[in-house]
Amino acid sequence: MDLSHGKIRQALIDDWNQKHPDTPVKVVKLPSSADLQHAQMLAAEQAGDTTYDVLNLDLTWTAEFADNNAIVPLDNEMLGDGDFVAKALESARYRDRLWAVPFNTDVGLLYYRKDIVGSKGLPLPTKWGDLVDAKQSVQPPMRVFTTQLKRYEGLTVNVVEASASQNEDLSGSGGLLALAAGLRDGTILPESTTYDEAGALEAFRGDNAMFMRNWPYAYDVMASDMLDFPKKVGVTRLPWPAVLGGQNLAVARNSTKPRLARELIEFLTSPN
Repeated sequence: MDLSHGKIRQALIDDWNQKHPDTPVKVVKLPSSADLQHAQMLAAEQAGDTTYDVLNLDLTWTAEFADNNAIVPLDNEMLGDGDFVAKALESARYRDRLWAVPFNTDVGLLYYRKDIVGSKGLPLPTKWGDLVDAKQSVQPPMRVFTTQLKRYEGLTVNVVEASASQNEDLSGSGGLLALAAGLRDGTILPESTTYDEAGALEAFRGDNAMFMRNWPYAYDVMASDMLDFPKKVGVTRLPWPAVLGGQNLAVARNSTKPRLARELIEFLTSPN
């Protein structure tokens, strides 16, 4: 099973292991790249590999794993009385069946350097054009904005959000054009085309951008090891509709312990 590291998640696993000493959970570490995680888990199930009992799936993968017979359908009773985000719960259903249970839900956020933004007297952006206007207030190598534009799922997320910032759906080209223009005119840090979440975070921490689009995890990373973090960094909602992210827990098709796998999912997602 792949469960990302983190204090809360590890505490849940430790709690299960303490209460179920005869059936302890073993966490299988996967590559840090989401694309590689996806490929490794899907290939394992298609090959009949019994390594995994519970799969920690990006919520966008659930339908694909169901369609490829890599996970098994679940009973609606698995949801219990859990208070799940409606859109996250939708991602756990496919063809009118429940295939997974939401584990955690993320949303894109806008991080900003309080010390730099404040010293320049800049307002927080309320639309894409505000980022473009702010480029007059910075001197290279610093740029206004950094995000995840490497060729992986992060780029897809940013194109979706950029399209929303232009009041378009994905049938239009406004989002791609806005990102391309931002790279050309110096609004977006050029190296962003090579960044995933960690790369964008490192650039933001290194004074290379005033604003950063990233997931909530970035807050904990900076708060844990960045000096004067409360004075330097602020966070707010994106000034355009944000993509919903997160993970769903599903029972692997080749699990040799499907009943225990279901019990573990209920334990990890219970409100108690």
